[in-house]
Amino acid sequence: MLTPTFVQSNEDSSGWAKFPPGAVAAGTDLATLGLHIAGTNPKRFVLWNGHQFETIEGTINGSHHAARIVYPYDKPQPHEYLAHWYYPIDPRITETDVLRATVAYPNDTNTGWLFAHCDADAMIDYEHELVAAGVGAFAHLLDLAQVKVNEATNPTVKTDAVANHYALFEFRETVLTSVLVWCRSLHIGWQEQNPHEAHVHRPILKALQEVAQLWQATRPDMWRKVNARVGQIETRLSRHYAYETRWDQAARLAAEAKAAAEAEAEGA
Repeated sequence: MLTPTFVQSNEDSSGWAKFPPGAVAAGTDLATLGLHIAGTNPKRFVLWNGHQFETIEGTINGSHHAARIVYPYDKPQPHEYLAHWYYPIDPRITETDVLRATVAYPNDTNTGWLFAHCDADAMIDYEHELVAAGVGAFAHLLDLAQVKVNEATNPTVKTDAVANHYALFEFRETVLTSVLVWCRSLHIGWQEQNPHEAHVHRPILKALQEVAQLWQATRPDMWRKVNARVGQIETRLSRHYAYETRWDQAARLAAEAKAAAEAEAEGA
């Protein structure tokens, strides 16, 4: 059974870890134990700092009793003096697999650690979040199109209204299918490793634009039925509120309060 080892870091930029009795045979070359992430040069070691995994650059020496990791003085030191050192590391693991990961589990042969940012259920939740956002983006205009169907009394007008509603509905379903195909092409934890690219509005907007280009080229009659409404949705998805950092907000509020106070004093 794989078990992490405590490593205690010292003020001399090094950390000591004792191997469990009998875990490492005398004369063993420490380089063969998978103590660091395969392929990293300088070597990167994996520590659990209490809330997430981190990688630490260093060199290693020691014996079958204990190992000493020496950290460069000019590089980041471990976040905590006492941490769990995870080894051996499965050779498939890269540094990006480890950074900010919150889960470690043994591989199928129990010969190395694998790391994860979330599980498959989290990816399913991400699917639902994307689909819900896509449905929401179209909801108002689909409702308006349905109202036109309900209120039409002239047969020709009603036929056109039904066709327009169906075209917008089909466009939405095509966008949602595109989003799902994209989401299911991702590996588990992608959205945790790429937080900026994973914002919900980005894949929805990208899929809408791609489907719009496809319909313009291959389904011009259907595109003419939806282009105005799709343009409204694209505009809304592209319009972003100018959120502020805490310090910018504090400065703005202070300036506004000062201006209000000065205006009140002048009017007194």
